[in-house]
Amino acid sequence: MSGRSIRDWVVVAALFTGAVGFWYFRLILPATDPGGDLYEQIYPMTFRAAQWARAGYLPLWNPFQFCGQPFLASVLYGIFYPLNAPFLIILPTALGLEVVITLHIFLAGLFTYLYGRVIQLNRIAAGVSGVTFMLSGFVATQAAWFTPAIGAVVWLPVAFIAAEKLCDQPRFRWAVLLAVAVAMPILAGWLQTWTYSMHAIGAYVAFRLAMMASRKEDRQRLLPVGGLIVVGFALGLLLAAVQLLPSFELQLLGPRRPGGLSLAQILVYGPVPPRRLLSESVDSLPSFPGFPGPSYVGMLTLLLIPASFCQFFSRSRRLRVVFLWGLGAWSIAVALTYTPVFAVFQMLPGGAWFRGPSCILFLYAFAGSVLSGVTFDIICRAGTSVSERRHLLAATAVATVVGAAALLLVDMPTQSRVYIAIGIALLWGVFLMRKPRVRYLFVSGLIGLLVWDLFSATSNRTMHPFHDTRVFDSEREVLDFIKEHQGLYRTYMHAWRGDLPVMPKQGTLREIFSITDYEGLTLERYGKLYRLIDMRFQSAPDPYPFVGFLEVDPSAKALRLLDLMSVRYVVEHAAFSPLTATLTAAGSPWRLAFQPKSGRYVVFENPGALPRAYVAHNWQVVGTGDEALQAVAAPDFNSRVDVVIEKGEDTTERLAAGYPRPIAITEVRITSYSATDATIETDDSSPGYLVLTDTFYPGWNATLDGQPQRTYRANYLFRGVPVPAGHHTIAFSYRPLSFELGAGITLTALAGIAFGFVASLYQA
Repeated sequence: MSGRSIRDWVVVAALFTGAVGFWYFRLILPATDPGGDLYEQIYPMTFRAAQWARAGYLPLWNPFQFCGQPFLASVLYGIFYPLNAPFLIILPTALGLEVVITLHIFLAGLFTYLYGRVIQLNRIAAGVSGVTFMLSGFVATQAAWFTPAIGAVVWLPVAFIAAEKLCDQPRFRWAVLLAVAVAMPILAGWLQTWTYSMHAIGAYVAFRLAMMASRKEDRQRLLPVGGLIVVGFALGLLLAAVQLLPSFELQLLGPRRPGGLSLAQILVYGPVPPRRLLSESVDSLPSFPGFPGPSYVGMLTLLLIPASFCQFFSRSRRLRVVFLWGLGAWSIAVALTYTPVFAVFQMLPGGAWFRGPSCILFLYAFAGSVLSGVTFDIICRAGTSVSERRHLLAATAVATVVGAAALLLVDMPTQSRVYIAIGIALLWGVFLMRKPRVRYLFVSGLIGLLVWDLFSATSNRTMHPFHDTRVFDSEREVLDFIKEHQGLYRTYMHAWRGDLPVMPKQGTLREIFSITDYEGLTLERYGKLYRLIDMRFQSAPDPYPFVGFLEVDPSAKALRLLDLMSVRYVVEHAAFSPLTATLTAAGSPWRLAFQPKSGRYVVFENPGALPRAYVAHNWQVVGTGDEALQAVAAPDFNSRVDVVIEKGEDTTERLAAGYPRPIAITEVRITSYSATDATIETDDSSPGYLVLTDTFYPGWNATLDGQPQRTYRANYLFRGVPVPAGHHTIAFSYRPLSFELGAGITLTALAGIAFGFVASLYQA
C-alpha cells in the first residue's frame, strides 16, 4: 500500500471515528426525553416491515393503517434501500436504526471528502469539507430525528463526483456511479431532498458541460460525455422504478399530487425571515430540542466561505467556486421564501410539491462545507512562494474583514463571538509563522476549533427507541384487550403525537386495525372524509396534508361515518370528554367494554358495528367521488340497507338499480384474510354488491368463483363487487401493476448495468 493511500485511509478512519463519537456523545448520551419522529413514525413502521420481511413477506400493503394503506408506496421507510438492511433483516430494529444513522453520518463526511479530492483539494482541506458537512446543523438534526432525510442527502456529493469523472474520463462506470447517486435517495425515502438534489445535479452537469464547451480541446468529447450523463440519469430512474412508480401512483391520488398543495400548506411553518436565518447561522448554542439551525455550519466556516473567493485566481478551481457560491446563494434565497427566486423555484419540477422549502438548506450546508475546504486548501498549501503567500494573505484579510463586520453588526451569543475571534487569530498565526511545524500547529488549531464548534453545537435531548421502547407500554392492558378481541373490526384511538402509549402508529406496531394514524403520503379521499369526522375542522380548513390525527366530533353524523369503517372499539381517555358523554348517553349502542387496573384510557365497544364484509341489496349509483361522499354523509343514508356505488370514469356503463324496497344487508363469511389477500364466501337468496370495508386502491383485483370480476368503489372509500344470488367465493388479491412494472424495470436496469460492465471489459 502506497504512502498516499495510507494517508487517505487515515483521513477516512478519522471521519469514521468522528461519526461514531458524534453519535454516541451528542445524539445518544445527552438524550432524556422520549418522543420525536423516530418513536412516533419511523420505528413502528420499520419494526412492522422488519417483522414481515423476516417472515418472507414483502411489505406492499399495511392493513393496520386507516382502512388499509399502501406500505411500499408510502416511500419513507426505505424497503428497497440497500443500506437499511441493518434494521430490516439483520439487527433488532431499534439497534439497526442507530447503525444506519451512524453509517450515514460517516458517509456524509466520506463522500464530501472524496469529492474534495476529485476537485484536487489536499487531504486536510478535503477532510475539513467532509467533517463540516457531516456535523452541520442540517445533517445532525436529520440524523437524530428523521432517518430518510439523512439517507437521501448524503448522495449529493457522489453525483458531483460522477459528473467530474464523466467529464474527465467518459466511461460507463462513471455513468453507473451517477445512476447510483440518482437512485439511492429515492430508495432511501425522502423525495423532497431528492427533488432538490436533482435540481442541483442538473445545474452542476450543465455547468461542467459548459466548462468543456469553453475549451477547444474538450469540445470533441462533449457528445460522448453528454450521452453518458443522459444514460446515468436514465439508469438512476430505472434503478429506482421499483419504488418510484408505486409512490408516484399514490401521490397522484393524494393531496400532494403536482399542484395539489396550496401556498399555505407549502409554508406550513411560515416564511423564513432573513433575521431568523441569520440568527440560526451564527448561534452555536444548542436550542430546543438540542440542535443548531439547519443553516449552521460553524463560525469558522462563515469566515472561510467568503475567503474561498481568493481561489478565483486559480484557473482550475475558479468556476467551481463560482458555482458553489451560486448553489449556496440559491438555496438560501429559496429558503427565505420572500425573494423572487422562490417564485422561480416553484415553477421547477417538484418545486411546489412539498412542505417546508427550507429543507433545501442542505445544499447550502454542502456548498459551504466544500468552500471552507477550498479556503483550507489555500491555508495548507501556503509555503514560501510569493504567489502562495499572496493568496493566503488575501484569504486571511477577507476572513478578518468579514469576521470584524459580523462582530460589529450581528447579534450573536458570546460563544460565537469567541469562536470568530479565535479563528481570526489562528488564521493570522498561519500567515505570520514561517516555520512549517509552527504553522501547522496553527492549522491544527483551526481544525480543532471547527470540529469543537460543530461537535458541541449538538446536544440531542430526544431519546430514540434504542434507549427505551417500554414507553410504548404504559397502556398495554388496553391495547392487548383490543388485539385479543378485535377480530377484523377496527379501532379508533383518541391519540395525539407526543402521547406515545396511544400514539397514532400503535396500530401498526401492535397489529391493531386502527383508523388513527399519521402518514405524509395518503389518499385525498381520506382527508375529505376525516374532515367530516374531525371536530377541529368544522370551522377551519386544515393546513396540513397529513391524515390520521382524529378528534372525533361527538355528533351522530361523525359516529355514523365512523361506523361506515367498521369501527367497533374506541380508545378514549378515562377523564370525562364530550365524546364520552355521547358514547354513554341513554340509547347509545356503545358500552364501556374495558377499564384497566392502571392507565389513563378505557375501551368503549359498539357490539353492533358494521361488519367488515357484507352484501348490500339496495344500491345507489353515482358518477363521482364527491357525489358519493355527499350521499354517505347524508342524514338519511342507512349503511345497514344501502350502498353507494361509483361508476367512476366509465360514464357509459349502465348499472342495474337495486331493490326498490329496503332489504337489510346480509353478513358474509371471511374465510381467510392477510395483508394482500382475502377470501369471502356468500350465500344469499338475492343478488347485490359484496362490500369489503377495505380501501379501494389500484392493484386490488377480485375474482368471483375463480373468474375475474370488476371491483367498484363502494361507500366512497371501499371495495364493492357485484354478486348474483347463491353460494359464491370472492377472492381479493393485491398485485399492483405499479410495483410489478417497477420491479421489472429495476431488474432490467440491473441486467443492463451488468451487461455494460461485461462489454466494457471486452473492449478493454
